[in-house]
Amino acid sequence: MLKVILLSSINPEQKTGYYNAVNDRVKSLKKEKGIKIWSYSIYKSTSLIRFSIKKNENHFFIEYPKAFPSHGLFSFITLWFIRCVILFLWVIIRPNMIHVHWGYPLAYAAVIIKRLTKKTKVIVTFHGSDVHTHPARSKEIFVKTCNLCKRVDHVTAVSENLLLQVRNKFSVSESKSSITYNGVNLDETNCSFSSSNGLTFSFFGNLNMTKGADRIIPLYNALSGLIEENFTFYVGGEGPCYKEIKQYIIVNGISNIKLLGFMPRADVKRIMRKSNCVFILSRNEGLGISAIEALAYSQLCIAPDIGGLSEVFRENPELLIKNDFNPSDYANKFISCHKDKFRVNRTYIFKNFSMKNIIQKEITLYNEIMKQAQNEL
Repeated sequence: MLKVILLSSINPEQKTGYYNAVNDRVKSLKKEKGIKIWSYSIYKSTSLIRFSIKKNENHFFIEYPKAFPSHGLFSFITLWFIRCVILFLWVIIRPNMIHVHWGYPLAYAAVIIKRLTKKTKVIVTFHGSDVHTHPARSKEIFVKTCNLCKRVDHVTAVSENLLLQVRNKFSVSESKSSITYNGVNLDETNCSFSSSNGLTFSFFGNLNMTKGADRIIPLYNALSGLIEENFTFYVGGEGPCYKEIKQYIIVNGISNIKLLGFMPRADVKRIMRKSNCVFILSRNEGLGISAIEALAYSQLCIAPDIGGLSEVFRENPELLIKNDFNPSDYANKFISCHKDKFRVNRTYIFKNFSMKNIIQKEITLYNEIMKQAQNEL
């Protein structure tokens, strides 16, 4: 029996794409024979001083105070805390493998295990911001990310593009790294795009700059100027841009933007299924769970040609915007595709990003690493 501790920093109060990617993976792995999974999330609270431990059927959640610094002079406090948790879990469970779903600080803290034993293998999976955002903001985080990549047994990333960034930025060899896509539990329920109330557009994700939430209003204005039909624009998510969007709606008396806040995943899928187009506006994207689901469920999904999105749209390249952000490009792209009755190639999405296929590849990777470890003895 292969015993695996899966570590992440998912927040049960913020069920974003990262949360869904880890949660779906754990739920599927727990159904597999010959492998035992323990999932622990060690995450920073949104509260300055709150500490808590809680659990659900799939994960243990260990929340530590926001006051704990991630980098800088006192970052040792955070690293010390995370290391103590990991060491405790290692002593209790004695796993064959620790799979960490995030770079710094989580994987950096986890490599302390390599000082104690060669038997427990450590894998890190990079998801996006832990490659292209946080290391760029702090030299300390960059250096420590390089360090952890040297010390783990294997490095994976959730897209080909992100993997290339990891290899180039952190000097990771091809032999020590591979792709492990985020799988999605997809179903082929028929979609319905017709509505007596006109067209339906939508955006789902963290309402921050990285996800391009500040681009929603310019896009709305472009759609309003170029599309004659009535339309409703659904915006699902929370984040720093939420208040700005809400204020704009109130000041301008707009009734056809529906600002929905955080939404259960089932509700997101329901709106996607009736959407004529889901817009992805990100500045950076590791892979793009929302894009995968949008291509599976909505009539169209239009996105920028950045990060791992080129892989998600490999069989639907006509839906990508290759230039710098211009809201009119997105509006005109929709008008053109809608007029031409463009049909999304969904077969590619269901084949390449279904959770079932991803899990089988992940288990194969686990077995290969353990086999290699046995050969080294």
